[in-house]
Formats: sequence, structure tokens, C-alpha cells
Amino acid sequence: MTFVSTHENGTPSKTKAPLVDQTSFVRDKVMTELEVSAADFEDDFDTPHQATSQTVFTAPSSLTSNETEVKPDPTVGWLAAEQESMALNADWSDELSAFSQPTLFGRDDKLHFFWFDAYEDIRTQPGVIFLFGKIKDSQCPSKFRSCCLRIKDLERRIYLLPRPDLVDSDSGSLLKEVYTEFREISTEHKIGKFRCKKSTKRYAFDFADVPVEAEYLEVRYAASFPALPADLQGKTFSHVFGTNTSFLENFILDLQLRGPCWLEIRTAVELRPQISWCHADYEVSWRSGTQCPVAKLSTILEQQKQQTSGSDAQSGAKPFTVPQAPPLCLVAINVKSVTQPHASHSEIVSIGLLIDHNYSLDRPVGKNLFQSHYLVLAPPKDAALPYDLRTKLPSWGNQYGPPSPTWLSAQSEMDGKLTTNSSGPKQSSAGNGGVDIETNERALLGRFLTRLHKLDPDLIIGHDLWGHQIELLIQRFMANKVAHWHRIGRLRRSGQFTVNATSRAWLIRNAMPGRLVCDTRVSARELVRSRTYNLSDLASQVLADMGSASSCRQVPAHLRHLLHGIDGGIELADLEIDSADLRCLFASSDLAKQLIDFCLSDAHLVLRLAHQLQILPLAVQITSICGNVLSRTLSGGRAERNEALLLHAFTQHGYIVPDPPQQGRRGRGGTGPTHDEWDVEHADEPAQPGGTAGGRRKPAYIGGLVLEPKKGFYDKYILLLDFNSLYPSIIQEFNICFTTVDRELITGGAKTTTSAAKEDSSAEHNESVDLDAMVACLLSTVQGASVNLTMGADPSTRKLRLPIEQTAGLLPAEIRRLVESRREVKKLIASATTGSNVDPSQLAQWNTRQAALKLTANSVYGCLGFAASRFCARGLAALVTGLGRAVLMNTRDLVENMNFEVIYGDTDSIMVNTNTTDLMVALSIGEKVRQEVNKHYRLLELDTDGVYAAMLLLAKKKYAALSVSNPVQWAAACRAAQAKQLAPLAPPSTKPEMKGLDIVRRDWSALAIAVGKRCVAALLSGDPKDVVLERIHTDLTETAEKVREGKLPLSDFIITKMLTKSPEEYTDAKSLPHVLVALRLNKTQGATSGQPDNKEPASCGTGRRIRAGDAVDYIICNDGSGLSATQRGYSPTEFAGRGLGQPTIDQQPANLTVDVNYYLAHQIHPVVSRLVAPIEGTSPARIADCLGLDPAGYRRQGVDLTGADEDEEVSFIDPLVVFLLYCVFFYLTPERLVCPPSVRYPSFIARSEISSASQSMSCHAFGVNNLSSPR
Repeated sequence: MTFVSTHENGTPSKTKAPLVDQTSFVRDKVMTELEVSAADFEDDFDTPHQATSQTVFTAPSSLTSNETEVKPDPTVGWLAAEQESMALNADWSDELSAFSQPTLFGRDDKLHFFWFDAYEDIRTQPGVIFLFGKIKDSQCPSKFRSCCLRIKDLERRIYLLPRPDLVDSDSGSLLKEVYTEFREISTEHKIGKFRCKKSTKRYAFDFADVPVEAEYLEVRYAASFPALPADLQGKTFSHVFGTNTSFLENFILDLQLRGPCWLEIRTAVELRPQISWCHADYEVSWRSGTQCPVAKLSTILEQQKQQTSGSDAQSGAKPFTVPQAPPLCLVAINVKSVTQPHASHSEIVSIGLLIDHNYSLDRPVGKNLFQSHYLVLAPPKDAALPYDLRTKLPSWGNQYGPPSPTWLSAQSEMDGKLTTNSSGPKQSSAGNGGVDIETNERALLGRFLTRLHKLDPDLIIGHDLWGHQIELLIQRFMANKVAHWHRIGRLRRSGQFTVNATSRAWLIRNAMPGRLVCDTRVSARELVRSRTYNLSDLASQVLADMGSASSCRQVPAHLRHLLHGIDGGIELADLEIDSADLRCLFASSDLAKQLIDFCLSDAHLVLRLAHQLQILPLAVQITSICGNVLSRTLSGGRAERNEALLLHAFTQHGYIVPDPPQQGRRGRGGTGPTHDEWDVEHADEPAQPGGTAGGRRKPAYIGGLVLEPKKGFYDKYILLLDFNSLYPSIIQEFNICFTTVDRELITGGAKTTTSAAKEDSSAEHNESVDLDAMVACLLSTVQGASVNLTMGADPSTRKLRLPIEQTAGLLPAEIRRLVESRREVKKLIASATTGSNVDPSQLAQWNTRQAALKLTANSVYGCLGFAASRFCARGLAALVTGLGRAVLMNTRDLVENMNFEVIYGDTDSIMVNTNTTDLMVALSIGEKVRQEVNKHYRLLELDTDGVYAAMLLLAKKKYAALSVSNPVQWAAACRAAQAKQLAPLAPPSTKPEMKGLDIVRRDWSALAIAVGKRCVAALLSGDPKDVVLERIHTDLTETAEKVREGKLPLSDFIITKMLTKSPEEYTDAKSLPHVLVALRLNKTQGATSGQPDNKEPASCGTGRRIRAGDAVDYIICNDGSGLSATQRGYSPTEFAGRGLGQPTIDQQPANLTVDVNYYLAHQIHPVVSRLVAPIEGTSPARIADCLGLDPAGYRRQGVDLTGADEDEEVSFIDPLVVFLLYCVFFYLTPERLVCPPSVRYPSFIARSEISSASQSMSCHAFGVNNLSSPR
């Protein structure tokens, strides 16, 4: 085949391209033939291959760092903890001799470049990507410098599918027709020059009319020409793929890049003037020369090893190895701000930094988390610096003095050095940074940027960076017109660069290219489950085990006193701390020192939190597994990294992958969230089956099965048996994949022919095939039967079977690779822990690796049902969950056939009542059940996950139990003691475990939670029922007395509720106390819901704006307004009489008291009533009587054992239902429900002729009970 590239003027020109056949492509009736070797074409056009290189590596001599002793200075915990650790610092040895250090330029001018971040701006610079990383310093063999590599001339790549009705025996003739038509289309779309060739590709995704394998016309043209429409069709081709695929995606997939690694760059040219703020900038053209200019160094070394293996073996030369990752400069940042009176923006008063100059991505940190610090301080506009601050600060220690003139130069010399101590170099106090004092905010920001540019950090850590602090910094840069504000990142911006500081998604992708940003608030949502994800709660939860009080925020005593007011019983929440007015701390030098300590101690807390959670090593491992960009992993891009994993897998096997959503479209259905919006705003919310963000919607397919619980109290051993990683195991067990199942299960029977039509049409319109029917038919084949199914209007039938016997699909193969890799890593961990020589550094790496593999394998299934995912296939997701339901029901039947009772089951687990008090017998029953179930499957594995000595089962997903600690180990020790004829062991210990109960949710007061926990402890105590109930009744009576007498601390009455969306977006705010409180606080802080009248962007008032995802604390109070309880919620600080920020006209009432009746009737009573509902001998009326409430209103009240889901909006009950129930409860003459069978249409209301409420609900003629009587 002849290939032609045409110039803008329409004349053909010869371009290197492979000749597949002798068919000529014609343009303007001119036949041009060109024959070029295939090898030349591959180097110039095909997926870049990794060419060999003869680069010589030399191992450096041993390195010794200039270590000096640090003089300890008395100060607060943010620095004292680091100084104490220096004496106990454990050295992690770097075996430098085992690695070959890369040279800056090897032979033939090859640049060795370690990349860790990438950026592209496809709108303003199409065809250009920027890689950021490290290169070796040519002047110092042991140092690394930051570098930016610009790769230009990347091409657009599209695939045209010929129409199936034009297919003939001569494929070349068919592609010629497609080529001829595309020439005309290219002229219409102003594409002046392009190249093309024939490519054989596979397809297995959205469009049912696309063949599994076909020949495509692959077209490439310069990025300077416009992208083609995604819905483009022609007379000769039916689909076009890849029109809006990003250049960065193609680059990563072509080179098979999986996370940060060493690259070898050919023909790199140093750029002057620079385009970035890095130490060096280079540029390379993607089409320069005949070979790919960028290659993975590991691939090159592997090829060299294969080519020279024989000669090296004879000569005894040591083989080359990939160098270790260079150290990075890490900075922990914290920003403090105040509000301007009667303004709608914040003003930054201090920025604190803690710096680690030698952070390693692949080794654990030492005892010393940072080596230097820096803080810049400036007063707000309406305040002044204390007159003696500049002279007094150094008297408190060198760390409070101004930075040494040689500080930055000393750090510059030390930055990037490979040292033998992972905690970094030890320096004198004079070289440890210090505190700069500026006169105003603009000078503060300028000084901060100057220091940051000189430090040149690779990684920035903070808490709530994406939600508040980065947004605040950029807004204040813009408002103060700070020069070169873009030094906060590494890419230089022009004066015309538009900043969208109101879009969090934009900020994440564009604000700081080249610097990795780790937000501990975002990362913690995936790693821990916390009451809130504020800094205080996370630190107390994650760092509490470290056994010191340093897990608490060091709030200045003066500020704490102001926030507490006269009541000291309120525990300050982060929302109030961060919204406090910090002007009071500029009243004296002592208070200013407290502000400095406050800022740096918060940064220290964030740094400890990040290291304790292993956020950075885990992100690096996940990125290396999935193959996405590290900065996107750190920003919480769960859906995006799953996509990257599948993109690599399908691309490597020759598949055309689904196109990304077009700009302006939201998900597959046009209404779903984008990746950024989902990952940032809904990172803490579990993905619903087929659901999207923005509210609770009806699932697009049926999820997991929850068996009806056999409610009650059990005092015999209960076994909890669950399947290990059920959904990933089902995908492997039944070979569920895009490439194996029926295509209509993926497409839903839709016959749409364009991506735009598919995105614009609704799911209901597209799904002409009933997915549930298909899933049901496939589920019936689990036992081996084939089922005939008629698809839509097609009268033909097909045999449907699960693809168990087919070749393993790519999806199960990818999951299997992850599972087997984790199994191998766990074997290494087990062998290392049992050996004598345990390398802590290697063990930490293996632990992080296996955790990353587990997280990735368990999350792959999620992309199938996520509407915004490119690999969304709700049919596959429905099939997986359907098989999960079938497996659970089959397991229940197997257990019941063994004459054991299944009392509950949920998605992947069942609870079995053993009816024995002998733990050994209970465990033997579990083993018998496990063996019986597992023999029915190849990969599905049921295992014992827990044993409960007692259980109170209340409802679905709601139970309290006593969990036996380490039952398997206890049984093994017991058998060993019996074998040795030793005395019997004591019974194993137990611990309470509660799931789904009100007392484990955050939206109940501490008072209700404490009472509920005491109630559960009494129920699980094992005492007689009468004793237990008496204890509960007595406790309720005593608690009610304490509440009424005001003997309980105010913190017991705080209720915490999380905002699922911005406060302004709620339409029923009057019924939601936490929303009213948030709106009032935002208004008090001077924040506005939109743009203010001035030209400055809307910001947060005294620190930051309350937004979606924030947890709001409030207390229901008596304020004399006569409003309903839902409108009488006040924040703890408001209750204490200290309004936040500047006073406003509508300040809260002066006298607020706790609404005692609300807490007794709506907090304690419902919690306890649901807990004791299955227990005979008590009732809601009895509980009300104990609480001092009128029992009459509770005598006929039913108890809802389920309660409302957390964060669920409470909906109003239909007034008709309320009226009917009112009639029943109070024996009034009700309305009469007319029976539907008697009138042949829905029931209606008519006046009753009888006075008995229960009789009016039944139809005697048809025997229909229209409404069950509460009697």
C-alpha cells in the first residue's frame, strides 16, 4: 500500500511510510507511489520500540556527607521532637556499590532523566507534554538537580473503521476508498497534512456493530491541526476512534510507563531562555531522527544484558543495573489566614514550612522527619507587629531568628545528595532556617515565593491543600498582583494565562505542575475510616498509638480561651479553630510566638500523619502497578488509576480502547460526574452500583444480596464466614471480561453508531435488552445448562453460557496477575520475618507493595459500574453482582443442608449459629463448612473471618457482638496444651464489635452514644435478662437526672453531621440543623455563595469556607424563638457566646440553653429503643418513663430497627398516612380505604361507616387487608 502525506496546498509529498501492498492512494487524480522499508517506517511512525544503547555507567566513589551536630534549643513539640530523635536516629544504609549511577550525558549525547510528574495543556499547547524530574548534576557526581523536559511534535492518532457492507475480498481496495473520502474530509476540517497506514485492531466495548477484529485505517497528523468530531461518519467508514485521546495518554501507553522511572533521552537540546523554574530545561522532538527519542532505561539495560550476556560471562564484568531513585526535596506546608472586616476575602498572615532535603520514594524515613524549617509572618491590614518582635524572637532560640544568609545556599549544596542517612544531613542551628518578618501580605507572599523557588521542592505535603490552602494562595497571589506567582509550581506562565481558582478540578490539574502535591485529607479517606477527616480527628486516631500528647494540635492558649468563652467543657473542632480570628495573636510578642508555634506544629502534625499512613510510598507503588501519573494518584484519582491499569492491558494486546468523555459532557449518560469531580468531592463516599455523584439515585442494576436477618439475642458462638475478595474472585472464577461475554451484555443491546449518540441518549433508551433477563439466563448456566434467549426484536435465539471454558480474558488475567504478585510478596515478607537477618527497609517496601496490590485488585471491579468510567459496562457489573448473589444463596443452602442455621448474610459473608458454647466445636463446624463450600469452586474461597461469643442482631447491617480475639491461635494453643497434658487454657478474651448501630455513627450526640454503649455492654454481659433490663432502666433514670440538672459537660450534647453538598445547594435547609449552622457561619465569616461585588474571587472568610464534605458540629438549644428544634441548632462556639469572625447584625441570641427534652426524646430514646427492641420485658413507653417523658405517646409506637442511613436526608411522610395512623393510635373514626379489587382501580379514601379503625382496613368481600393494623 502506498502512503501519502499532503501539504497544506494540496500537493502530495513523499514521506517515509511502510508499503503494505501495491494499492495506490490517489489525490486529485494524481497517482503517487512510494516504497519504503518497513523498518524505516516503524522507527518513524509505529509504537516506539526501545532501541539499544552503548551508554557506559561508572559507579561513583563512596560518598560522605558533611555532618555537624545540631545544638538543641528549648521550644515546643514541632522542633523538640525532631531534636530528641537525632540521638536515636537509626541509619538506613544505602548500598551504593550495588547501583550504577547515571551520568548526565552518556555516549552519543543521551540524557538520563528520572521522571516523576507529567503535564499537558491540550487546549493551548496541543502536541506538547512536559515531564518533570531529576538529572545528575554535571558539576557534582553525588547531586541531582530538577529538570523539565518538553516533548513536542506529538501527533494526533485516529482509527477509521470501514463500513461492513463495503467489505470485499480486496481489503486494500476498501481502505483506498476510506482514504479517498478522508482526503476530502481533511480538507473540510483544514487538516493540511497527514499520514496513514493499515492497522489490524481488536474491539470489545461499547458499540455492538463494531467487529471483534478488523482492519482500520490509522491516520496521524500534526497536533496543530484541529481534532475531528467524535461522531464523525462517512460513506465508507462507520466509526472514528481516538479523536479526543490526550497526547500524554498515548505517550505513556506507547512507552509503557508505569510510574516514576529512569528514562534515556536522545537528541535533547537545552532550552534558553528557560520555560520552567527548574534548574535545567531540555527539549526533544518526538519525530526527530528515525528512532524514538525517549526510552525506558530499564528496557535498554535489559536489551544490553541480553546482547552482552555471553561476553560478560567470559570477562566476568558486573552487569549494569537500574540506578536507584534520586532523593527528592519534601516540604510540609501550613497556611494561616484571617479575614478583612466587611470584606469577602481572607488575608494570609503566616506560611510555615518543614523541609526534608533527602526524601526517598523507595525507603522508609528515619527518626528525623525534617532537617530545616522556615516561616514568614506578616500582620493583617488592621493590625501591627509588636514593637519588640524582631528583637525578642531570637532570644527564644536560633530557630526563631531570621534565616542565616547562607541558609539557602547551604541547603542548595545539600539538596539532592545521596547520603548514607535517610533522615538527611545534620546541620547546625544556624543552618536550620528561621523566621522572616514582613510588613504586609504582599511582601509575605513575595518572600515565600522567593524562598520556595530557592528550595525548589519536588513534593509538597499539607492538609486540605486542594480544598482550601492552594486555592487561597492563588487567590491572594492574584489579588496582590504578585510577580511570578507561578513559582508555586514549576512551569512558567505567561501574562495571558487565565487562572480558574473557583474550580477544584482545574486547580488539581493546572495549579502546580512539576511539584507533587500530597493532601493528607484526600489520601486519608481511602486509607482510614474516621469520624471526620479534619486534622485533629485524624491525628488523634492515627497517631494516638504513639503514646504521647503530641497527637493534638497545639492551639495557642489565648486563642483557646477566647473560643471556649466561660465554658471549658467544649472540645474545639477544627472548623472553629481554622475559622478563628487570629488578629488577637498580634497583640504581643509572646502571642506572636504562639502563632509561629501553632503554624509549624500543624505542619509537623501533617508530616507525621503522612509518614505514619505511608501515603507517599503507597502512592508510588499503586502508580507503578496501574501505570498512571503519580500526581493523579496523590490527588485521589481512584477511577483514573483503574482506567490506566486497563488501558495498559488492552492496548498491549492490540485493542482500541474507549475514547475519553468529551469536554463538556459528564459521564456516559451526559449527567454523571467527571473523574476530578468524583474523586475530589466524593472521595469519602462508597460507589453505588451504577450510580453517580450528586445525590442518591436508583441503582442501574441490582447490587449485593442481603439476607433477611433472624433478629434476636444469641448467647452461643456465631461464626462469621466470608469470601476473600468476592467480586475479583468471581471475575476470575467465571472468566468475566469484555472479551469473553456476549457483546450485547456490554452494550445493553444498543445499536447506536456514534459515541455522541451514545452519550446523549439515556440509559433507559439505549438498553433495549433487559439486562436483568440476560443476567438471569446466564446465572442459570452456573450449573452447566445452556439457555436460549431472544434478543429484542430479533426472532433468532442464541445459546447463552458463562465463558468459564474460554481462554482467560484480559480482565481476569489482570486481576490474577495482581493477586499472584501479592501472594509472592507476602511469601517474601514471611520468609524475611522468620529469618535472622531482617532488613527493615526492605520489609517496609514489601508491606507497602502488598497493600498497594490489594487496594488495586479490589477496586478494579468498581470501574465497571461507575458511569464516568471509560470502561463502564453495567451489564458486566450486573453479571458480577448477580453471580455474587447466586454464590451467597448457594452457600446458605449448602450450610442449611448441613443442618446449621444461617442467621444473616450480607454480600460476601454469612453468619452461622453453631448452637454451642464450646469454641473448639464451633471452629470445627466452621472448618467443615469451609471445606464443603470451597470444593464447589476453583478460585472462590470461603474462610473464617470471625467468631462471636454473643450477638444482638437487630436488623440488616446492624448488630452488636462480642468478638473473640485470635480464636484460631487460641485453638492451636489449646490443642498443644492437651497434647502435652497441661492444664486447660483460660477462655479467650473478647472485645465489643458494633456495625451500623446509631452509636457508631457520627450524627448522634456523645450523650446518646455513651448511653447506647452502656446499654450494649449490659445486653452482652451474659447476666440474666431481668438484671440486664434493670441495669438499663436505672442508667436511663440517672442519666435523665444528670441532663436536667446540668451535671454533664457541654461536649456531650454536640451533634456532628457531614454536608453531602455545599450548604447553599440545600433546598430544605430549615429541616437540617447542620445546614443552617453552616450557612450562618459562612455568612458570619463574610463568605458569599457567588462572586462578590469587587473583582476579587469569592473566598472563605476567616480561614476557609464550609463546603461539601465538612463535618459541622451543633447543639440543639432553647433560644426563646419558638421555632422547631431543627431550626434551633447552634455551633459550640456560638453557644459559648463567642461568634466567629467579625460581628454581624444577626448575631446569635445572648442566652442559649441546651434543649433537654430534645436530647432525651430524640437522641437517647430512639437509640435505646432500637437496641432493646428484640428483648422482652421492656418497651418504648417504659424507656420514656425512665427518661421522665410522657409514656402515653409511646405506648402504641412501633420501633424502627433500621433507622436512617448516615448522611441520608429525612423525607416527610405522606399526610394521608399520618392521618390514618393518628386515627388508629387514638381510636378515632378514620377514613375508609376502598379495596382496589372492588373498584378495579387504585384505592381511594371514603368516609367510614364504622368506628373501629381495624375493620376499616380490611375488605370482607375480597379478603384484602389494605393496611395492616398496628394492633
